[in-house]
Amino acid sequence: MRAEAQASDAGFASVDEYIASLIRGDTELEIELQRGLDSGPSVPLTPELLNDIKRSARQVDDFVRLHRLESAVASADALIREHFTVAGDLEYRVSVDPEIDDQWLVVRVPASGNIRESYRQYKDEWLRQVSREVSGKIRISPVVG
Repeated sequence: MRAEAQASDAGFASVDEYIASLIRGDTELEIELQRGLDSGPSVPLTPELLNDIKRSARQVDDFVRLHRLESAVASADALIREHFTVAGDLEYRVSVDPEIDDQWLVVRVPASGNIRESYRQYKDEWLRQVSREVSGKIRISPVVG
């Protein structure tokens, strides 16, 4: 396929724009790979660890479906990205309090900047958007990322 056709098919006005985009993509990939290497010692992906990851993902998915929180999770995600300077991947887990027989979804938010102010803005808007019941089922945990 000709370069002009590839650029056009990819939605670019010129081959130069297309090439620049490919270079930016390679640079971003290199940055993310280096970030992974710099994040600390690697952990071997054992069958046990893989099973734990899968179990946790199923638990989160089951909890979200059981409580019909799909749109609320999407809203929380959007608000988090709007109000925080997110410095990594969001992590989801189900937390349990056996004393009061309650569960909720915790979203770990690695963030930078003024986390206290970001949290205040997030919470103000979050509480305007969702019911009290939903707000108690999805909680965020901002951490310096």
